Amino acid sequence: MKPKHFFEPDVFRGVAILLVISVHLSLSSLASSNTKGIWGTINFLSLTSHLGSCGVALFFVLSGFCIHISFLNARGFSTKEFFWRRLWRICPAYFVSLGVFYLLTFRHALFAPDALKQLFTHAFLAHNLSTQYFFGINPAFWSIGVEMQLYMLYPIILLVRSKFGFGACLFITFAVGVAFRLMVLLFCGVPDLVLNANLFVSPLSTWFDWTLGAFLAEHAARGQNGFKWHSIWILALIPALFVTISVDGLFPYTFLAESMISAVCLDWAIGQGLPKNGFFKAIGFVGIISYSLYLWHEPLIYWLEWHFRFLPPWADWFCVFSSIFLIAILSYQFIERPGIRIGASLWERFIKNRVNLRRARRGLIKSG
Repeated sequence: MKPKHFFEPDVFRGVAILLVISVHLSLSSLASSNTKGIWGTINFLSLTSHLGSCGVALFFVLSGFCIHISFLNARGFSTKEFFWRRLWRICPAYFVSLGVFYLLTFRHALFAPDALKQLFTHAFLAHNLSTQYFFGINPAFWSIGVEMQLYMLYPIILLVRSKFGFGACLFITFAVGVAFRLMVLLFCGVPDLVLNANLFVSPLSTWFDWTLGAFLAEHAARGQNGFKWHSIWILALIPALFVTISVDGLFPYTFLAESMISAVCLDWAIGQGLPKNGFFKAIGFVGIISYSLYLWHEPLIYWLEWHFRFLPPWADWFCVFSSIFLIAILSYQFIERPGIRIGASLWERFIKNRVNLRRARRGLIKSG
């Protein structure tokens, strides 16, 4: 039986990336002469930053959903195959964009010690663990490091699920996230999104947000909703979000509230089903290329904004959006998709048989 493909996550990915790009484009325009008179307010900065944060929170929920629904549709779980396929899904497009932006950022000092440190921490996806490298080369890359580290935690989720059920997974990851944020508050004070962003969005603090998506997949695979009374959840979570935004001591929990709202909305959409009309299909296509859009958009926005700064605001935004989307489509078609196919082909041809042979040998040794 062919695994069911859910249309709604593609649409929500499209919404998430459009939120993130719109925020970065707005902030870039604010720094230019085009829109200072229109958008130059503190309230606007605050609003856009939280909209972007909602988009990122939604991405984490979607990631957990997509990874876990793939596991539920598969016949079994192989840790080696999981990480192999994840690397080939994430790394080809990431390494190409990393190489391009490294050359552009450090073109006058390619082999300087600080530049090489940036390159190596990013190449090993450890840049998000240090404030020194967190926003280096491409500020958007921080979440790719967090994602890879969350993948490393996924086998723990499966182990807990097999022993105690998925409810225990939610409880443990929620407890870890709350405890980690509390420790940050106690020892570091309220996190600064620039000076210690690595604490604000570490793998431990976002583990529950990611697991929420897996929780939704667990129910969606059975044709069920993860939440009941979606409207009541939303009515309770939106005031909670504003409280976390307003109270300094609760600010580290803002991302948690945004993830909860994202999860409830996604759960409702999957349960209700979104119409597959032209509008939602267009947003779904944006969702399909969202990874490439995310990798390339932020540095290009600032570079393109500078070159289109003499155009009227509407023409400026149109040219920037069009250029970024064209690059993302090319990246998806000629880097992402071939990378996935190459990884799958290499696994089937060379690695799968070796793994099965080793398992067979171990079985023979144990039986002997």
